[in-house]
Amino acid sequence: RAVVQAAAVNLTPVVAELGGKSASIVFADADLDAAAMLSAHQGPLMQSGQSCACASRLLVHGSVYDAFLERFSAVIDAAMVGDPFDTAVTFGPVISEGALDRIHGVIENAVHERAGVLLTGGKRIGGEYSRGYYIEPTVFGNVDNSSNLAQIEIFGPVVSVIRFDDDADALRLANETPYGLNAFVHTRDLNRAHRVARALEAGSVWINTFSDISPQGPYGGYKQSGFGRTGGIDGLHEFLQTKNIRIGMG
Repeated sequence: RAVVQAAAVNLTPVVAELGGKSASIVFADADLDAAAMLSAHQGPLMQSGQSCACASRLLVHGSVYDAFLERFSAVIDAAMVGDPFDTAVTFGPVISEGALDRIHGVIENAVHERAGVLLTGGKRIGGEYSRGYYIEPTVFGNVDNSSNLAQIEIFGPVVSVIRFDDDADALRLANETPYGLNAFVHTRDLNRAHRVARALEAGSVWINTFSDISPQGPYGGYKQSGFGRTGGIDGLHEFLQTKNIRIGMG
């Protein structure tokens, strides 16, 4: 917002690709093993959650909620913590002491406000990592979608898991956020995938995969996730001006 305000003085054009609170929707017919793996790496493990594309809200159908959480937790527990320059490591530190304190504060507030049930994580990692800015991958279950935990971009390894009843409920929960950068859908039903993708208020939707952003694809957000697009022909158009020329030769 500060950049947009500064640009307004000279009417400088701005493309604003901002943050997100992306939903990853796991339908009852999804491949749960694949969905758990993708959701874990797209969520708290990828860059320790320090990504605008982070899938920080997991919406899971009630009939597979427990089965999914079991698989999801297993992937989280198996994550290798360490130096992110080590190619075998899948979970590293956050950027600074200040970020670690802020994230830990969010977790403590969520517990105090009973925004959800803390299932795993929530503490600073000690031992050989005590000098670094490491905080455990943190998962809250049965989260209230209207809570700060579910609505504010944390930019850290904290994930909210939320139950839904049917497709309409999943869409309502997914779209009930001021953000709209990305969304993820896990289903074997191609018709459902297309139907849900069209209804999601998000600039990018990935189905049964992670955010493999490509330079030829437009990327940007809806709502508070910004405006304009980078990448692809749409991204090129952001750097061009359209001119209308009309000639009378009579």
